[in-house]
Amino acid sequence: MSYGILPTLNKNYILSKVTQEQIFERYLGIKVELGTLFKAPVILRPNDRNPTCSFYYNEHNKLRLRDFAGFWGDCFDLVGYVSNVNANDKKGFLAILDRIARDFNIHKYEGTQSIDVGNTFDSRDANTKIKRAKKIIQFQPRNWNKKDADFWISGNINKAILKIHRVHPIEYLWIDNELRYNFNPKDPAYAYVFTENDIKIYFPNRAKFRFLTNSSYLQGIDLIEPDRICIITKSYKDVMSLRAFNIQAVAPSSESTPLKKGQYYYLRIHFNHLFSLMDFDRQGIKMANKLKREYNIQPLFFGNNKFETFCIRNKYQIFNEVKDFYDFVKQNGIKATENLIIQSTKQFENQFDIYDREMYNQMYWLKKDKPI
Repeated sequence: MSYGILPTLNKNYILSKVTQEQIFERYLGIKVELGTLFKAPVILRPNDRNPTCSFYYNEHNKLRLRDFAGFWGDCFDLVGYVSNVNANDKKGFLAILDRIARDFNIHKYEGTQSIDVGNTFDSRDANTKIKRAKKIIQFQPRNWNKKDADFWISGNINKAILKIHRVHPIEYLWIDNELRYNFNPKDPAYAYVFTENDIKIYFPNRAKFRFLTNSSYLQGIDLIEPDRICIITKSYKDVMSLRAFNIQAVAPSSESTPLKKGQYYYLRIHFNHLFSLMDFDRQGIKMANKLKREYNIQPLFFGNNKFETFCIRNKYQIFNEVKDFYDFVKQNGIKATENLIIQSTKQFENQFDIYDREMYNQMYWLKKDKPI
């Protein structure tokens, strides 16, 4: 599976798919012939009366076109010329590569299809169902750098965890075949790849519009392993940070996306105890209450004095004045986080023991005439 990850779009990739001759011939509308002079094609100079153009290969085996009255360059220079784009500019050259890929149906333009993700209604007839296309998210990854490392390791998330969870730093990002982002050190972007068609983009430095996704996938559900405890938290970053401390975790696509019954039953099969760990704000509290009400999932919070008026400190366990698990690790360090986990586990030990005994009795009942 490609998982939406595209090979690097560069000269070598383009020329592995099409030849220099094919590119010249497509945009000039003439056949490449060596050793002859010919009149400039219309796309270069209309109404040319004198044969001033010729093709030749240089010492690096690059096919070049020389017009003694104007253009001189290779096939990429030609596409830049006819597109009115500067081939010597980084963004301009990417636009040139993208046009060639589009015109020859290669790279992200190869076999692109719309994906049905549900039904909506036709306003002319409430009984008529029409398809709604799922956004196509594709990206070209870049190499990890020191700033990336500093950001993720703050939450005890190392490169191995990022690889397991299919997290990639982004060089270029396309949405529905339109270039929407290119790498900026002050505005990095990361791709969370859940399935071939379910991708989420994270912009950690943005104040607004920090996420872009094309699905409501339950983040981390494909990586869980049977265990005693699972945390339902609010972000994939927290999922990875929790798992760095050997705590299984999943996250809805947003704090407004409810946990489906099928997802709850799937988690219940794998874990004895479920907890929620949402942000201590209106949306997070609303989601925690919903999980408690519908599935009896015990809420946990990191405190925030701004919302003390909700008077839930006595109702739920609240740990510290930080926003989420990642922030706790970042501010307090690994040792303090390990101590927090031990203390929190001790608080619920009696609850764990009671539930475990009940589960054991139920299992024993299936084998014996009398329960313990």
